[in-house]
Amino acid sequence: MLVEHDLTFNLYCRLVQTDPSDAARGEYLRWLDFERHWLAAYDAVWTMSEEERGGAIREGSDPERTLVVPNGVDVRRFVPGEEGELAPAAFPEVFYVGSFRHLPNILGFQRLCREVMPRALEVSAGTNIKVLEAMACGKPVVTTPVGCAGLGLKDEEDAFIREDWEQFAAGVCETLLNAPLRSSVGARARRTVEARFSWVSIAGSAYSSYQALAARWRRPRADPHDRHGPAHCF
Repeated sequence: MLVEHDLTFNLYCRLVQTDPSDAARGEYLRWLDFERHWLAAYDAVWTMSEEERGGAIREGSDPERTLVVPNGVDVRRFVPGEEGELAPAAFPEVFYVGSFRHLPNILGFQRLCREVMPRALEVSAGTNIKVLEAMACGKPVVTTPVGCAGLGLKDEEDAFIREDWEQFAAGVCETLLNAPLRSSVGARARRTVEARFSWVSIAGSAYSSYQALAARWRRPRADPHDRHGPAHCF
């Protein structure tokens, strides 16, 4: 079973849109060929969202063997705390979360430095598990549609989802200045994680996928190479 934490070719496809150089296109095509090969090589593929499942199927993964088991978070470890309980301060604190070994985090930080920080304080943003962990802690998250892609979050209920960097900066400022809003969105975020992204809530999906794979184990597989068309990024 192949667990696709993310489809890396999607990242490089987006990079080509902003940098249509031969080098960027070549990197995208290398990742596309690599992941196409392995998507077709395994008995089953786990993806983290319906959007990523669709992308995997378009690039050769068998629809019957491509399943969604979302990322989860340990809701007993990541729990809400009182504002300032660790380090009391006159103003709320915000963090940028993400390893600089990962290219999307570097690109996001550069955008924050150029576009957001001139308008606000340093801000909190992230994708996937980082978003879920912050939500589990009852923290209001300011993110972009790409940053929370596949999580099915509702704007100003589960998180603040902003389309451009000016709106992003305004959302950060609003979150910092409005304590009741921070509290209500943070509480809703915690409830959403408990209901949809806790280990308990996703265990059923994982178990069902094992059952489905076992039931289809001896069924013949279609030729994956028949699905390989042109690169869908272009």
